Amino acid sequence: MQKELIQFELPEVCPYCGTKLQFDGTHLVCTNDECEGKKLYKFIDGVNLLKIKGIGPAMIEDWFKIGFESPFDLLDTDFELQLNSMKLFHKQPMTKNEEKAIFALSLIKSLNLYTVIMMMGYKNVGKSSAIQIAKKYAGCKYDFTGLEKEVVSGWGEDEEKGKELEKILQFFSFNTKVEIIFPEDEPEDVKGLEFTGSPKPLFATKSEFEDYIKKFGFKHTPLKDAVMLVTDSYSSTSSKMATAKKKGVEIVTYEDFVKRFK
Repeated sequence: MQKELIQFELPEVCPYCGTKLQFDGTHLVCTNDECEGKKLYKFIDGVNLLKIKGIGPAMIEDWFKIGFESPFDLLDTDFELQLNSMKLFHKQPMTKNEEKAIFALSLIKSLNLYTVIMMMGYKNVGKSSAIQIAKKYAGCKYDFTGLEKEVVSGWGEDEEKGKELEKILQFFSFNTKVEIIFPEDEPEDVKGLEFTGSPKPLFATKSEFEDYIKKFGFKHTPLKDAVMLVTDSYSSTSSKMATAKKKGVEIVTYEDFVKRFK
C-alpha cells in the first residue's frame, strides 16, 4: 500500500503580530518582543508555575485578554476585586471555576525566590539556573558552572534583571500576603548522600526521603560528592551500587538508615 505524502508549508509570519518568522537554530520564532502571542505564552508559563489545580490555559488566556499580563497580578490581595471589575467591563460574569481558582490562589502563603525568578519569564531560565541566580541574589554561595552566560548575567542590584526582581519583591511586600523564601547557605558540615531504588514502604516518595535526611545533616548530591549511598537492597546490581563499591562509598539500605538515624 502506497503511503500518501502530505505537504506542509512552514508559516512565514507570526499569526499574532505578523512579524516575519526566523529560525533560532532549532525553532521557528517570532523576533518581536512586543508580540501579544509571546506575552500570552509567557503569562501562561508564569501562572502554571503556581501549580494551582483548576487554572487551565483557557482561563489564563481569558484573564490575559481582559487585561492581566503578569502572573504576579494573580497574587495581589485585590485580584478578586480587579478581576470582577474587568469581567463586568467586558460583560463576562464570574464563573464557578474562577471563584474556586481565586480561593486556591488565596491559600498560597509562600514562594521560593527561585520560583519568582522563573515566573519572570526570561528565556532559558529553568529551575537549576534560577536556584543559582537566587543564591547569588541572596548573597549565598552559588555555582554558575555549565550555565549559559546570557542566562545568569544581569541579575546584580544595579543591573536590569536585578532591578526588575527588586520591584517584584517590593510588590510582594506591599500588595500580597505571600512570603518569599530566600535561600540560605548550608552548614559546612552537611554531608552528601545519594540514593537508588525505591524507598517504599518506609517513605512514599524519594522526595519524602530527601526531606527526611536533612534532619540528620545530609543533602542529596550526585554520587561523586556523596559519603553514603542508600539503596533498597544490598544485592542490587545498579550502576550506582557498582560505582559506590569501587569508590569506597558507604552503602546502607533505607531500613538500616532509619534504624541508625531516628
